[in-house]
Amino acid sequence: MALSDDEKTLLGRLQLKVMRTERRNRVLEAYYEGEQRVEQLGLAIPPELRRFLTIVAWPGTYVDALSERITLEGFELPDATEADQDLWRIWQANSLDRESKLAHLEALKFGASFIVIGAGDQDSPDAPSAEGGDDDRPRDAAIPLITVESSNEMAVEWSPRTRRPIAAAKFYTDGPDSFATLYLPDVTIWLERLNAQWTESDRDEHELGVVPVVPITHRAGLSRRDGRSA
Repeated sequence: MALSDDEKTLLGRLQLKVMRTERRNRVLEAYYEGEQRVEQLGLAIPPELRRFLTIVAWPGTYVDALSERITLEGFELPDATEADQDLWRIWQANSLDRESKLAHLEALKFGASFIVIGAGDQDSPDAPSAEGGDDDRPRDAAIPLITVESSNEMAVEWSPRTRRPIAAAKFYTDGPDSFATLYLPDVTIWLERLNAQWTESDRDEHELGVVPVVPITHRAGLSRRDGRSA
């Protein structure tokens, strides 16, 4: 099945959003890595000294200090008195002890990161093992596949009415080839860039009723749902 005109338009909007975010993130990454030079700090500096450039590494130190304090230790359902072991088993099976820390660090640096939930796939080469390790043991296909994604590759479109994601897309490359995944409430579509056009390669009519993408946003506001850097 080919992409509809509405799906093509939506994919184009999300790709443009990713491109704009990636350009902004390059500047924020430079601040985090201590590579962005500040000409002057707004102090009473004599004119003859203002030509000296200063590298200030405070942003990276600040973000790392916040990130190191974020540790999820379990899930407790409403009316429960103990942590839920089934949810923790799913968490461990997807190596989210490590991956969630990367997601929070990314959200602090750039304002947002994303969690994507998919069906368990025993044949997926990227799926972690059911024991939570990075080995070749088979993965339990009954366990959902949960991955964390960067705002350099993914974007969501929000509903102005419900303030929830109504669509999301991820754009990535593998060598010279370009790929995308479009996430909608009832379908996930995989695409490949061929002859300067997006061509559908597969489609999953899952009928979940919700977009299987959860944004992690830092300092989101009414007028800035995508969050902002720490």
